Amino acid sequence: MNIFTGNVKGEILLVEKNTTEVEKYKAIFSGSYNLIDASSGKAVLEIVELKKIDAILICGILQDIDIVEFCHKIRENPKLISLPIVLLCEQDEMNYVLKALNAGADGYFIKPINEKEIVAQISQLIEERKPQSIKTKAKPSGIKTILLTSNKGGTGVSTIVANWGYALSKFFNKKVLLIDAAGYTNHLSVLLNVECINSLSMYYSDYSKISKQFLNDTIVKVNNNLGILNLLTKISDINKIKIPILDWILETAREEYDYILIDLKAGIFDEKSLFLITKADEIHIVSTYDPLTIKDTGSFMNILKEFGVHEKKIKLLINRADCVVGDLNPESFEQSQYQMAFWAFPNDWFGCIESASKGRSIIEHAPKSKLAKEFKIFAEHYIKQELHT
Repeated sequence: MNIFTGNVKGEILLVEKNTTEVEKYKAIFSGSYNLIDASSGKAVLEIVELKKIDAILICGILQDIDIVEFCHKIRENPKLISLPIVLLCEQDEMNYVLKALNAGADGYFIKPINEKEIVAQISQLIEERKPQSIKTKAKPSGIKTILLTSNKGGTGVSTIVANWGYALSKFFNKKVLLIDAAGYTNHLSVLLNVECINSLSMYYSDYSKISKQFLNDTIVKVNNNLGILNLLTKISDINKIKIPILDWILETAREEYDYILIDLKAGIFDEKSLFLITKADEIHIVSTYDPLTIKDTGSFMNILKEFGVHEKKIKLLINRADCVVGDLNPESFEQSQYQMAFWAFPNDWFGCIESASKGRSIIEHAPKSKLAKEFKIFAEHYIKQELHT
């Protein structure tokens, strides 16, 4: 174990065997933090019992202890429950990262590392985890971040997100942020008839410049309680969005909004998608009522579980539930593995097309329709849940 000293704010424990890498990170954090290095996860568990540490940085995959067990051992200790755990990993280690995040790790960086960004982000995380900061920055109760996605396009994810958010804001006076992470087509803006010329990537390429004012400038208002945040406006934007910045956006939004509903692109597990999945309190998988989509949805849900997402977080939504396709019928559906679907929405294909063409929610366009009423009931279900938490 080596210690680097200087005029610093605290001490960070780096898990890394390669001495060249250790020296590199010592130089990066020089003047900000002392860097203590350990060669294994078990060594870390011994050090944190004996010495005050401000954060743990794990380079790559721990070889001597399972990452889930490691995170659980840290979090089981009352003295270490708020100790930041951050992973520094390669792009192909995202499966490992997701397991760590679900086990209690706080974040990760994909190599190569931006030096200014990692120092700024780790510093902020350490400050937020100090006892006085935790007391003043406690998250408001009743907040939910809910991600909606599907295995394939065309299941109506964007329609559900837009109308659910609209129902929460209109009928229950909840502040709702819709995050359009479904690509660069900006379906939510079209469905709710607002022009989103800005995107997250236009404002947040530099971590040092982020602020609540920039966030407010990026969000487009649908009404007083409902806003839309576009992540992308063109394909190349995806490379401009950094994970630490996305993390800051979500944490800041949780302080300002009652609900955050994320419309995630279908069936793709890239770095940003995986991060959004880990940040969500619930993950709603949308399926329609045809045999192939139902089969694929089952596989998709199993993949999420393999990535370490807890089964209780995953909820199945059936869209167009009364629209029978092929030989599938309600009786066979009830006997299938999907009889435990969390919610089912009735089919109103033409109503959705008409409302979309006019840039209005189905609730505005056809308030007496079965689908509009179902969105209100669905929103009310969450309000009742909120009252009992």
